[in-house]
Amino acid sequence: MQLFRVFPWIERSAPTELGGPLFIPTQGFGRIDNPDYYDALYMADHAAGAIAETFHVGPWQSRWSPPMLRPRLPGAVTALATFSIDAITLCDLDEPRELVTQALPPSHVITRDRERTQAWALSLWGQHRYHGVRWWSYHEGRWGSLGIWDLEHFSRRAKYEIEPLTLQHPAVQEAADVLSIQL
Repeated sequence: MQLFRVFPWIERSAPTELGGPLFIPTQGFGRIDNPDYYDALYMADHAAGAIAETFHVGPWQSRWSPPMLRPRLPGAVTALATFSIDAITLCDLDEPRELVTQALPPSHVITRDRERTQAWALSLWGQHRYHGVRWWSYHEGRWGSLGIWDLEHFSRRAKYEIEPLTLQHPAVQEAADVLSIQL
């Protein structure tokens, strides 16, 4: 399985340090955040999905330009990490049977009500059956968004490659096309 993450990369940073591909920023405001119980590493199952989730801010945004790729972190470049991992168990909320098993209506998955999404995420984490969770992207249903909470398992098994992003990158172009954003 391949997973993708956009992040501010500092080449000399260790993987879990600020500037590294496995660094987790302050938690508490994200869809599945429950920092009293676990940290969550957010990813996507399509490179364009990771880009859309990172850079799309609303329907009023009609153009992407080079400044969006300049991170606020001094010495960093915006990069795409491509992770490869074989052994990972995700609760896939894009599967109707899983929604039934979890007694979770689709509207509770996609809602922007963080209190609600954090509650179902904590419930899934508490089952101790999954390394993380997958749901469909708000921006494009064929893209999956993921949160990995078993970071020890993930970091031991995942291999990754990092590449700096430009507006010419095929995944940036695909995301812009799907979101109807000009480059």
